[in-house]
Amino acid sequence: SDGREYQGEAILLLVANSKCVGGFTINKNSNLRDGKVDIIIVKSSLLKTPINIWRLLLGRSDYLRKRSWIEFIKTSKAKITIDDNITWNLDGEESLKGSVEIEVLNDHLSFLVDRKKVKKV
Repeated sequence: SDGREYQGEAILLLVANSKCVGGFTINKNSNLRDGKVDIIIVKSSLLKTPINIWRLLLGRSDYLRKRSWIEFIKTSKAKITIDDNITWNLDGEESLKGSVEIEVLNDHLSFLVDRKKVKKV
């Protein structure tokens, strides 16, 4: 991921381009137009103190960035290697199994819209 590497156990790994996941604000710094995705790694050490699970769910993203049990990586390209043949979840649906490579293809989609109905973001 842009030269950065993480190695270790995790209980949750999210690849997202969103400020919210499952209704929770997990990354208020996410930018939909920067050509990058956010990889959020929740380390197994979170489980050492059960109250940390509540902190994860209720915490603001600026608070979460200071925790040792969570890591945020912003990248345009990543290779995620996992030991087990785990099935990935893609927006609620079963998807690929095992290791994956991710690359953002910035500005590759065009949309045809009615300008009168477009709201500024």
